[in-house]
Order: sequence, then structure tokens, then C-alpha cells
Amino acid sequence: MKFIQTIWTGKRSLLETPFGWAHPEFHLISWALSCLSLKKYYDSLTLYTDSEGCYILIDKLKLPYDNVIVQYDNFPCLRQNWAYFKIMTYSLQREPFLHIDSDFYLKQRFPDRLLTSKLIAQNKEHGTSYYKDMIEVLFNCDSIKIPDYLKMELKSESVHSFNMGIFGGHDLDFIHHYCNEVFKFFNDNHLNDKTNPNSSISCNVVFEQIFFAIIAKKARQHVETLFKQNMQDNGYMVEDFCNLSYYKNKSFFHIIGGHKKNKLVCESLGKALLEMNPEYYENIIRLFPKQHRRLTYLFSIPNNPQYLPTYQDFISQQEILWKDLTSDYLLEQEKKASHYTYFLNADKQTQLQTIFSRHPLLSIYSISPNCSQEIRQLLVKRFPHFSPNFFSDIALIPALRENGLIEAAIDDAAYNILAILNTPKTFGEIEKEFTNTFSVKLRMQSKKINVCLRRAISYLLFYGIITV
Repeated sequence: MKFIQTIWTGKRSLLETPFGWAHPEFHLISWALSCLSLKKYYDSLTLYTDSEGCYILIDKLKLPYDNVIVQYDNFPCLRQNWAYFKIMTYSLQREPFLHIDSDFYLKQRFPDRLLTSKLIAQNKEHGTSYYKDMIEVLFNCDSIKIPDYLKMELKSESVHSFNMGIFGGHDLDFIHHYCNEVFKFFNDNHLNDKTNPNSSISCNVVFEQIFFAIIAKKARQHVETLFKQNMQDNGYMVEDFCNLSYYKNKSFFHIIGGHKKNKLVCESLGKALLEMNPEYYENIIRLFPKQHRRLTYLFSIPNNPQYLPTYQDFISQQEILWKDLTSDYLLEQEKKASHYTYFLNADKQTQLQTIFSRHPLLSIYSISPNCSQEIRQLLVKRFPHFSPNFFSDIALIPALRENGLIEAAIDDAAYNILAILNTPKTFGEIEKEFTNTFSVKLRMQSKKINVCLRRAISYLLFYGIITV
């Protein structure tokens, strides 16, 4: 089976346009992680792209695609119709294939039952008002032409679809028939003609996923899915598909829709790539020197009026101490921090024996309990989850990326863990000492204490304040 991916930039810069992600950097990290995860299990991978995609992914990042087909430079398509090019790629195939989106990451080989099937998709979706509202946009345009068999299904109370994070199969005749139906829909309604009023409609989910489900149903075609459970169209939660903190324990991940703007999701994505292949991670962040102050020649202390006056002084002192740190040293520290998933995914016995250390350059800024209301407001603005009732300190460590430092508001539990780690200790030792910080009466509630400990450990691990 042929494994393929598609990127179409519409002549936009991959270094300046986020393509739905929180920042262009995370878009490229996603491409690297997706490509590398596929190449880990399959020998050959083909990329369909345009010149900009080839320049960044192949020439600059040197992602290990075996075949690169540059053919989407001058194709007349409006930018909002991003799924159109995926369907164009499907239509070009002359042998069984599987297309994988760039926000899909594989953790084991696809099952044989999937790769031998006539039609393949990620999972079936149960329609709610979320997709129904998208469909209504089409029906509210009187001039839109929709074939009767599609229109009848689209008017159903609940419209089914298939998530096509992965898509393909062996029945090329049917797949080409589906593609031609989409192309006919576009041509009949001039959706790629910017002079036509219909061209303002963005209906990617409808023509890609819903049309396919209806056409397959009409032809009584079975679609084999990777994930057997039906999902609501708006029911993809972070914990189910997007939490890369558990990268080692799941068979696949798919960062869907708005989750691409979730900062914690994006950061965990970077950590997953850093652990898998530090070289590609470093190559990507070096494409954005203005985003990361330590990667520019003009590294200087920030003068930000939003910092607390005394906190600004504290940061300035740390910057002076850290100014000679090399990018190699900082990258090595971030590599260590990326191994935090080892602990999260380990069995209980292994966790108890896991050894933790504080970041060697950790500094802690203590916030006075008597700070003014103005300072409290500045803290809340700087740390959206900050509450003087819960967080009393800020942990700082030097970083390679962004502003050159990582700041995390910490509570008493996190502070106590850092105090316990004055020397490296196993989780079992930390658990024992942490429990002893509570009163004898509270120690009776061991489950609550353990939950508190693990939550604080996970928080400190994620920010790299402690490492495995």
C-alpha cells in the first residue's frame, strides 16, 4: 500500500502563516512528528506539495520523504477550500493508498484489517447541530446546486460523516467516483471562482467527510475504520486524541480543529518531537530566531512594563547569570525534560523507582502575601490561572525558546516537592517525605495526598522544572 501526505500553501509562507495552529512553528513541528512517526513503521512515504512546501519541508528541514511531487503551484483554488487538495491527491492515485493528515501521529503499525480494506477512514461520526449548522449555510444559498440524493441525506436530523484524518483503500474506482462527485459540486457552483458569490462559502467538512459518508451509504459500501467507536462531530476531547504527554501509551494521536490553538497541546507536541528526534526539533526552532531571543545575536534583557517592578529586577539578575549559557547546553536540558512521558506512562512499580532532579539552574521568586491589588492584577494578567490563595511563588528556568526563560506559578505542593528535591530522589522517597508534610490527621487521606502529589509532579515535569 502507498502512504501519502499533502500540503498546499496557496503561495503563503510556512514561516509566517500558522495554518490553524497557535504559531507557524507548531505547524512545522506537527509535520515533522507526523512524517517521522510514519517512517518509523513504513519504508516509503510520498509527499504531494507546491514549491513553498517543498522548500521548507524538504530543502530546509530535510524530512525523510521518499518521493516528492511538486504539482500544486498554479492550481486555481481559493485558500479556504483546503480540503480540495486532499481530494485532488486522492483522485491521482492508481494503486491502493492511505492518505495521512499532517496532524495525525502514529505510535504503532496500522492493523492488517485496515490496510487490506476496500475503503478506510479514521472513525465514523455522529452528526449534531455542530455539523448541521455548516450544512444550513449551503441551504441558505438559493443558487447552490446539490444533487438530490445528497440533498435528501443532508436534510436528515442527524447527518453522519467519517473523520478523514486517514483515508484511502483498495477500491480505487469508488474513490475516484467520490472525488468526481466533489469536483462536479465545485464546478457546478463555481466555488473556486472568486467572482462568484458562492465562493465565500467554506464547507470543507461537508464536501470532504459528509459527502463521502452519503456516497458510500448510497453505494452500500463498507468503510473500515481505525477507531471503532463512533464519535460526535464535536466530541473530540484533548484527553482522547490530543494529549501527547501520553505519547508512548496510545496507538495514534490526531490534533483536531481548535485543539491546534491550545498552548499546552502545542507545547506537548514539541516535547514529543524533541524526545523522538532532537535534530529536527532544533532545525525547526532555528527557523524562527525572532520568536526565540536566545537564537538571535541581539539577546538582551526585556524591558516590559507588565512585569512586577521587583520581579523585573529578579528576572534581570537571572538573565545576567544565564547570559553565557550556550544553545547546546539549553537544548540538552530540554532533551532531559522531554523524557517526562517515561514517568507518566510507566507502571506503578517503575514509577516508584523513577529518580527525579530539579533543573540545575532553577530559581524561585516568592510573592509577598501582602502585595498590593495592583500587583495582584499584574500577576493575574501574566499568569491567567494565578490566584494568591493558591500560588505563592514563581519558578524560573532558562530556556532555548521564546523569551529565553520559562515561568510557572507554583503552589505549596509544588514548592514542597522542590524543597524535597534538594538532592535527586526516587518517586517513592518523594511520596514518603511529601506525605510527612501533612498533619497526622490529614495523612489518613492518603488517596487525596497521592492525587495532589501526582498533579504537582506532572505540572513541574511539563514545564521542565524537574526532570526524570
